[in-house]
Amino acid sequence: MPRGSDYSPETRFIGAFVSESGSGKSAAAASGPKPYHQIDFDGRFDGVWGAFKENGGWLEGFDKVSFDRYYPTAGVDPLIKWLRQAKQQVATMSFPYSKGLIELASMTKLIAALRQQGYDNLGGHIKAGELMLPGVSDYKLEVNGINQIYEDLLALKCHLVFSCHIIPKWGRPKPVFNSQGVITNQYAPNEVIGEKMLMRDEIGEAFKSGFSNIFKFERDVINNKLTFFVEFANADYAKNAFGIPPGKFDITNKPFWDYFQDLIQRRKRGEDLTKLQFRYTNESLFKPAT
Repeated sequence: MPRGSDYSPETRFIGAFVSESGSGKSAAAASGPKPYHQIDFDGRFDGVWGAFKENGGWLEGFDKVSFDRYYPTAGVDPLIKWLRQAKQQVATMSFPYSKGLIELASMTKLIAALRQQGYDNLGGHIKAGELMLPGVSDYKLEVNGINQIYEDLLALKCHLVFSCHIIPKWGRPKPVFNSQGVITNQYAPNEVIGEKMLMRDEIGEAFKSGFSNIFKFERDVINNKLTFFVEFANADYAKNAFGIPPGKFDITNKPFWDYFQDLIQRRKRGEDLTKLQFRYTNESLFKPAT
């Protein structure tokens, strides 16, 4: 029986990387332990391709990068067959990514593939012309399909990253009261109150609960340069098991995995990581804290 002092969450990383499209989450995953393999449902492996030095980027190790492309219109059977073969390789100690990292990119398109699986194999769908509309049974298929694929990936015993897109979350604004205690904005229109993962709300909440590590990536133009950031904790969903505090960290042109591991070690030494976070001046120029 292992002791608590023997546990180290970085020994095997399992987490979700979330962002709007093009914010660097797959490039961050590709900077991790090699060999790196992407399960590509997005059809946009070019983000990883461009991050390596051979293609003008800043990452090393492109010869240890691979991907398999899956099309949502084919459902999830091709992935399930790959997972079945991969688990057999694990059992015979011949799995090529046992010391590396696998990224599923992305959960949004995986859900589209699960929905297509339902269209092709389940009855009871309403048709609008030649278009199928999701039915009640499709929700069960999405939930059980995600759980099955998640468990199959866990069985591979390697590092895992699940990529997911986020969108603005709309809702009622916080109530504003006057001196008599009457709400003055009860008829105000909905506004952006945060962000949410691009999936059904119920599935999104269940998905979040399955991870101790969810990192948010984003990009911004600062001083006419495209700059990339990561948050390890925030009020919406970002969280981590390493004690890294809320706030944005600049990872522009930096191998994310090395940067992340350095933060873990700094945290263990008791350093104040907030001093490493970016700061804006009044001129919107980035200056590291001193």
